[in-house]
Amino acid sequence: MRKRFVTVLAISDAPEDIRLLRGYLESMSAWRCDFLSCSSLEEALPLLAYRRVDVVLIDYPAAFPVGMAALGALMHRSDQLCRVVIVITEHGDDEVAVEAIKTGASDYIPKARLSPEVLYYAIRSGLEKAELRRQLEIQQEELVKLARCDELSGLFNRRAILERLDQEFARSKRYGSSLHLLMLDMDDFKSINDGYGHLAGDDLLEAVGGTIRSLIRSTDAAGRVGGDEFCLVVVEVKTEGVRILADRLLEAIRMLDMSVAHEKVPQVTCSIGIAAFTPGMASPRQLLDRADRALYEAKSAGRDRFSVLCAERPDKSH
Repeated sequence: MRKRFVTVLAISDAPEDIRLLRGYLESMSAWRCDFLSCSSLEEALPLLAYRRVDVVLIDYPAAFPVGMAALGALMHRSDQLCRVVIVITEHGDDEVAVEAIKTGASDYIPKARLSPEVLYYAIRSGLEKAELRRQLEIQQEELVKLARCDELSGLFNRRAILERLDQEFARSKRYGSSLHLLMLDMDDFKSINDGYGHLAGDDLLEAVGGTIRSLIRSTDAAGRVGGDEFCLVVVEVKTEGVRILADRLLEAIRMLDMSVAHEKVPQVTCSIGIAAFTPGMASPRQLLDRADRALYEAKSAGRDRFSVLCAERPDKSH
């Protein structure tokens, strides 16, 4: 069986303790250990700031009170550079144990009880708990993602994209930064559902979601707000740049190649309404209303185009 590789950092100002811990770890057949040592926490922290260490073994007096808080912070960083901290104490009293656990340690071992077996089980238990914690964090992240994601398109759902719009509107209101809202609606989407079935309509919405994701920047956001309508929040771009984005969206959606049971679906198109934030706006609702009016203008002008509403009257459709 392939051995697990574990990086262990021992922190102690007593060379004999470092030698003892190294010998214990080298005697363990379950892991291949990369053993590191430092004489003080001050020496160890710069190393721990950038290098991943699975287990830290530290003498009790060297770490308290500030040091353990620093180690605890490293344990809870998103990149988990430090996963398990075990405090080794000269005297095993309950006060030390409680303080060690409170400040981030996974376990503590009195030196009187220290042996290869005790150290092995403490490390194994700490690593198992760290892995369980990591899995729970992943599950929580997935649940948050599911709560904010539209499963069909892969974009934000209605609630999440409107929350993002609220945030960006408040930022633009405070700092005067540029903000544009695009409402994208598929043209004659009902004919796809009626003529080829709802599964074909779902495939189209999924393809449109992928197209939108591929064309917007990481600083922008997009969501499906209902049916075949999508909302894009675009920040820090002048109106001319948003026009270019709208043109690319129109072209990319025209190029979608859809087929059902080997039967090609006719070319699909969309219409886009664009509205720009202005300082006089009182709420995101005004921006939404303007984008809807611009979308209506694009539909009325023949579809497969965009219309921009930056002031009270829309620009000519394109």
